[in-house]
Amino acid sequence: ARTTMHAFGIVEGEDDLIRLGMVKDISAAFTRKHLQGQLSILQAINLDKQGGLLPEAERIYTLSFSSFLKFPGRVGLAVTKLLLNAGTWKLLGWCLINLLGDLFHFFGRIVPTTWHSRYRALPGELGDYLRFSERGLRKSRWLYVLYNVVYQLELTRAQVPMQRLGKRIELLMSMAVLSCHAARLDNSIQHIAQAQAELIKLELAGLGFRASSRSLRKLRRSIALVIKDVQENSCSLVSTIGSQPVTHPWE
Repeated sequence: ARTTMHAFGIVEGEDDLIRLGMVKDISAAFTRKHLQGQLSILQAINLDKQGGLLPEAERIYTLSFSSFLKFPGRVGLAVTKLLLNAGTWKLLGWCLINLLGDLFHFFGRIVPTTWHSRYRALPGELGDYLRFSERGLRKSRWLYVLYNVVYQLELTRAQVPMQRLGKRIELLMSMAVLSCHAARLDNSIQHIAQAQAELIKLELAGLGFRASSRSLRKLRRSIALVIKDVQENSCSLVSTIGSQPVTHPWE
């Protein structure tokens, strides 16, 4: 799937694969602590009595109303196990604690940036950009949880949402580093940094969940169709490409 996405330009290059690995690395501890139990329950409903994978047509990747209508018994059993699973309540506790913390930050947004000593130390508007990047990084935690809740096991099949989350984290970190580094340089460099930080904000506007959820669904459907065509050798763009001679006589 990744090779096909890369070949057709759906994935831009190795950087996108690195972003996927980055998201996996920084979220590994959270996944083990708060999501592993729930994911194990979801994976178990796709196994037969002998422990083997069910046929593709019988697998459930997301617990939804449509999957309940199709497999009511298995979905109902999975939901019951999730409600009885300690990890589910631990995740809800994490959400509640962090929601309270984010409410504190939300009301703190009415305080001007110049009143915060850590941001006031940065010249020009660089403090505003550092504050924006930190707020965006805190929001990325919720995006990670949201993607797991919405896509569930589908994240292991079509990883476009996680690639976009990795891109978002990368841009926010770039803005933070840019603001702090330029603060130590001359005014001309600070002006360039402010312009670049604003360009990053514009790029981030298209990486939010609400603004891009519809396009993500359409993109994932299109990727699935492309991969299916390639696997079935019915993609005319690929099938017309002949074998190429090896340019180096390896023997």
